[in-house]
Amino acid sequence: MENNTSSKQSAQNQKGLLLSILRPFLGWLLIILGIFGLVLPILQGWLFLALGAFFLSPDIPLFARIFYWIERRYPNIQKTTKHINKIFLNRGDQSLPPSPFNK
Repeated sequence: MENNTSSKQSAQNQKGLLLSILRPFLGWLLIILGIFGLVLPILQGWLFLALGAFFLSPDIPLFARIFYWIERRYPNIQKTTKHINKIFLNRGDQSLPPSPFNK
């Protein structure tokens, strides 16, 4: 039984490591696509910028503050953002950190 628990924990650690490497890469890739999308008429630049900012929000405080403000301003989308956080950012039910500027 103990061996099964350690193998599950090892698999979770590997998944967390993969997400911690993949998430910033994907975030910056989406930011770059968003910049190109602002210039090119084919791509929706603002959408790629928003997705890239969302993926980078745990690492970059500016993006975290923006998404915290959005969660407070539009409380109906909190359920969706928490679901996305649970899937992609591996933060469970945690919300984004509070902004020091909103006191």
